[in-house]
Amino acid sequence: LVVVLNSKGELTAVDERGEHAWQETLPLAWHHEGPAASAPTLMPLSLHTHGPPTTVLAAGASAAVVVSEHGRPLSTLWLPHPPVIPLIAADFNGDGLTDIMALTAQGLYGWAQVQRVGVTTLPAVLLTLIIAMAVLAWGAHQQGPGQLSRAVAAGTSKAASRRLRSTEYED
Repeated sequence: LVVVLNSKGELTAVDERGEHAWQETLPLAWHHEGPAASAPTLMPLSLHTHGPPTTVLAAGASAAVVVSEHGRPLSTLWLPHPPVIPLIAADFNGDGLTDIMALTAQGLYGWAQVQRVGVTTLPAVLLTLIIAMAVLAWGAHQQGPGQLSRAVAAGTSKAASRRLRSTEYED
């Protein structure tokens, strides 16, 4: 996959046969000259420090976008000032995830990836409990109060009609 970025912010991908794979117009425009000149960035990006590159980092004068290999924007970073050199991808906080740094005329800015393990676990458990409670309530409503009390009575009558053990007799 070959990805090309032009100064208008159009990101285009071509596959190994030279056929058009995808194209996205993103807020990645930049100027070549003058006081608003900035250094664009286009590079493969691995989300994990030692992993294979599975995304593309593209940046212009006012924004940087992480794009999937299928052309879907995954994240947009709004740059406070135009970068003077291409963005740097490195793990600056030591968590094993690739972070992004921008050097501008006003300073150095960094964006760290935040790992969110198990974020969907609690909502999934709560949804399962709500569904289970709804099914139980529906089942109890379908049986009706008379059928439910007869089932309870049948269970107690079985306990009353059982044979006594030798240790249960009173002398």
